Amino acid sequence: MYGSAVIDDDGLTVPHPKLIERRFALEPLIEAWPDARLPDGTPVASFLPEVSDQEVRRVAGASASRTLSTAAIVVTIVGALAIWWIFDWLMGRI
Repeated sequence: MYGSAVIDDDGLTVPHPKLIERRFALEPLIEAWPDARLPDGTPVASFLPEVSDQEVRRVAGASASRTLSTAAIVVTIVGALAIWWIFDWLMGRI
């Protein structure tokens, strides 16, 4: 999701059209962003009961460390800049 933006291009659809149908995507999103809302204002958490029958298991990851945290921050920043660049590029095409 990118704020209230809706992008529907040949190679990019934001938000993902199947997001609300996938528990494995909803649970981490809600955990990281409890107040997440779709562009139309619908709370993302409201879709969780509809997918509660889907099996999801948490995968144990590496223990938290400064290196892991720094890497996560770098990846997040690079990802955010890439999304911003794509959105800016798409808006320039309109």
